[in-house]
Order: sequence, then structure tokens, then C-alpha cells
Amino acid sequence: MNELKEIEVLSEMDIVKQDEVIKFIKAKILHETGFSTTDLVVKTRIRRIVEARQLAMYFIKHNTKYPLRLIGDIYKRKHATVLHANKTINNLADTEKRLREMTDRINKDVEKFKRQQALKITEIKKKEAVFIELLNYLDVEDKESWLVKYAIAK
Repeated sequence: MNELKEIEVLSEMDIVKQDEVIKFIKAKILHETGFSTTDLVVKTRIRRIVEARQLAMYFIKHNTKYPLRLIGDIYKRKHATVLHANKTINNLADTEKRLREMTDRINKDVEKFKRQQALKITEIKKKEAVFIELLNYLDVEDKESWLVKYAIAK
């Protein structure tokens, strides 16, 4: 039974790792703070590193629908750490101009990225709809052949 749970978590993490919004947020945080991915995962209490990790968790929490447990897993932390990060960043953004400006800048860029992703998805859906409409004009054998090609291409 425990083996099944481990497999479930791994497959959830694979999905999270492939999420384009999370990739973008992580890259943006690394760019803004100058740290590496390893820096944010390692156990340390160095304030600048902790702050960068908290920023990443904050933005992932606010821009995805993943449970806190999975967000924590990204940085090898518990769900409570994600809640604490959210509270901390909210408080610091209210009191520290530097952090407020950084969060505003990151938020603007993340929102822009999400709009671009939505447009890409819309374009893909339109192309798929045209493809399916074209399939209606083919005979059954040709249709199966094209569906196999489409599945392989995807």
C-alpha cells in the first residue's frame, strides 16, 4: 500500500515539474535573486535564500491550483512551510519597498506569461478543431491513418 502512495506522489511531481507556469516562476525567481535551483532546495536559514524560496512558494501558490503539499515538495518542505511563506511574503511586501517592487515586477511578468500560455492553448484547440473537421471529409481508412499520425505527433 505504501508503494502505491509513493508512485502516486512521483507521478504528481512529474506533472508539477512539467507545469510551464511553475517553470517560469522558478526561472523568474532565480533571475531576480541570483540564486541557483540548488540554493533554494538546500536546508539553510540564510535570510536571502529563505526569502527567495518563500517568494517562489508564494507565487506558485497564487498562480497554480496545486495542493500545498506538492508545492512544499518542490523545495523539500512541508505544506505548513508554504503557508508560512505566503504569510511572510504578504507581510514583508507591506513593509519593505524592495520586496514589494520585486513582487510587483514578478507578478506582472507571471500574469503576462499566463496570458501567452492561454493564447497558445487556444491556438492549439483551434487547430485541433480544424483537423477534426477535415477528418470528417475522409473515408474511414484514411481517417484512422491520420488519427494514428496525429497521436504520434502529439
